[in-house]
Amino acid sequence: MQADSIEIYHPWANIVTTKGGAAWIMGDNDGVVTVNSQKHHQNGMELIEVNYNHYEVVLNDQVVDIIKQKINSIK
Repeated sequence: MQADSIEIYHPWANIVTTKGGAAWIMGDNDGVVTVNSQKHHQNGMELIEVNYNHYEVVLNDQVVDIIKQKINSIK
């Protein structure tokens, strides 16, 4: 809940992972974090949903391309 107090002053894109799911985590989740938690701090933040789990996201070419595009757009 403390993240709500963080003010965002620069472009911020949050990759939200929606695939997977652990039965012991209440609500839709990526196997580690709930989707609602990933989307909780929306003010000033671009939310980009991808259909990968918590572990696949850092190994995925689509996500790497999104990150590169975001970095290049602020240069």
